[in-house]
Amino acid sequence: MIRPFGWFAFVAAIPVLSIYAQQFGEITGTATDATGAVVAGAVVTITNTNTQQVRVATSNDSGVYLLPDILPGTYNLRVEKPGFKAFTRTGMEVQVGDAIRADFTLQLGDVTQQVEVAGAAELLNTESSTMGSVIGSRQIVDLPLNGRDYLSLVTLSTNASQEGGGTGGSGLQGGVRGSTSISVAGQRLEYNHYTLDGAENTDPNFNSYIIHPSVDALQEFKIQTGI
Repeated sequence: MIRPFGWFAFVAAIPVLSIYAQQFGEITGTATDATGAVVAGAVVTITNTNTQQVRVATSNDSGVYLLPDILPGTYNLRVEKPGFKAFTRTGMEVQVGDAIRADFTLQLGDVTQQVEVAGAAELLNTESSTMGSVIGSRQIVDLPLNGRDYLSLVTLSTNASQEGGGTGGSGLQGGVRGSTSISVAGQRLEYNHYTLDGAENTDPNFNSYIIHPSVDALQEFKIQTGI
């Protein structure tokens, strides 16, 4: 099913790996106090700045919290725990497939007091060995596309290339699919894998996509390798 502002992930990897791509990201981390001791029971709330959607998690006995299945977007994070000042971090960008680690240190004080971090250095994706390039909505809309084919933007990734017209099995399809020959990370075309909104979108007969969404239906897509 294609829905407006959906998320698309185009994935390629070496053939010995099993691929499970998704349209979501996640945020995880550890809550500690000023001495470095873990803080259990801290309530972590994230708010999508565009949709105002709210997600809540609580740190466990090891001080670890996890917010999985987050739609791509920009989020503000707030952490609260009685006996500590509230902690906020604004402008956290989550892209498709991201696994972002956001640790924080709580300071003693009243929960009505607040420690705010804004404009901090970009958070690193340290929770996964996955590598990839995200093509965002601005590029999809602003850059000229031959035939309004979003796959024309795949070559914006440094490890992807558009080869000549389809050959062999893929050439039997005809039309746009028959002329789509993308090599990612030096792999054969047969190793490409497509998902759309987290669902399988790979034609098992030709190893091409099944559904070709309009560029107007995409928020972003990701060329992902090294899973």
